[in-house]
Amino acid sequence: MPELLDRAPVTISLTVGAAIIWLVAGVSIGVLSALRRGTVFDRGAMGVAQDRGRAGEALAAAYLELMGCRLVARNVRLGGVEVDLVVDDGPSRVLVEVRLRSRGDYGGAAETLGPAKRDRLRRAASVLVQQGVRHPRVDVIAVDLTPTGAVIAHYRNAVTG
Repeated sequence: MPELLDRAPVTISLTVGAAIIWLVAGVSIGVLSALRRGTVFDRGAMGVAQDRGRAGEALAAAYLELMGCRLVARNVRLGGVEVDLVVDDGPSRVLVEVRLRSRGDYGGAAETLGPAKRDRLRRAASVLVQQGVRHPRVDVIAVDLTPTGAVIAHYRNAVTG
């Protein structure tokens, strides 16, 4: 996956103690702890995975808003493809795929974006072009959980073509 990993991401590290900053953006301190433990809610394995995904998306949305983006939509379908976040970054409309990894045993969150998902994201971007959006961008936010918090890597224009 050199297309994504060869790009230099904007990376921030967030400790549980520093998560107080994220309260302003609507993400609670408990989210990071619960993400690490895998116990956001006790609804079975799939429920926990969905809760983790939503919490990762909330963390990514808060990060993007703090970086000056305006959140347009969450979990929207474009051309049959679910897109985690849609934001406006200045004049650019951006589709954002959020990847979350709670363990690094088999690689980081960015490495989980395979060719099939990249193709689906390209298809979603082409729908925006058909709707009149000029030059939509596809970004990836990779959230890797650590024992003390999370590392967020933002790959701008990560999926091209």
